[in-house]
Amino acid sequence: MAQGNNRSNVNSHPGGLPPFPLGYNTWTPPAAPEPRRITNDDVSLYGELRRYLMSGIDDENKPIVLDLTCLICSSRRLAVPSELNAPLDEGDEGTEALAVLPCGHWFGHDCILTWIINSETRIVPPVCPICRFLLQHPVCRHRITTRTAEEPEAIPLTLPEGGMVNPLCPACIPVNFIYNPW
Repeated sequence: MAQGNNRSNVNSHPGGLPPFPLGYNTWTPPAAPEPRRITNDDVSLYGELRRYLMSGIDDENKPIVLDLTCLICSSRRLAVPSELNAPLDEGDEGTEALAVLPCGHWFGHDCILTWIINSETRIVPPVCPICRFLLQHPVCRHRITTRTAEEPEAIPLTLPEGGMVNPLCPACIPVNFIYNPW
């Protein structure tokens, strides 16, 4: 037997298992894609925002985080379901619930209620700050209730999505009347 031909025993296991590789790469799972940050510039009506709230992904199936601010004060972050909230930055003034109007525009809940109350104290009918949609039921003239997006599936369709505003508020609706939640 020729010397120097003993390489078959190098790095082999006594039990007859295959040789253990001296250097190997471990498999690492691919990194999760960076979530897409959705801001006020990306959505203007609640119908556009609703699909993000319901799915948590964008059109390319990438995860999203929502970084929305109130359109009235432009300083408070709007709270949406917690798994979709972008983390607060230093200096943020806190969060408030996202409120939706029948016209499809959305604001901070506290800000839109203050806007409506200020309108009513000036004896001016409350309107949407963006499109001037009248925030009263057409027949009884009572104030339309704003809805918060804590449970997006509980918000009825907005007017641009094919929804409607009832002519009467819930307190004025006769027992037999078909009720639409706006």
